[in-house]
Amino acid sequence: MTKKELSQLYYLKKEIKEQQKRLSELEALATSCTAKITGIPNGNGISDKIVYVL
Repeated sequence: MTKKELSQLYYLKKEIKEQQKRLSELEALATSCTAKITGIPNGNGISDKIVYVL
C-alpha cells in the first residue's frame, strides 16, 4: 500500500466509527420513543353526562 492509500484507509475507518456511533444513537432514539397522539381532547375530570333517575 502506498502512503496515500494508508491515509485514506485511516480516514475511512474513522468515518465508519462515527457513522456506527450515529447509527447506535438513532436506534436508541427510535426504540425509546412513543407515538404522540394528537387531536384528542384532554380528559379533565369525569365528563359522563348521563343522569340516572330512580
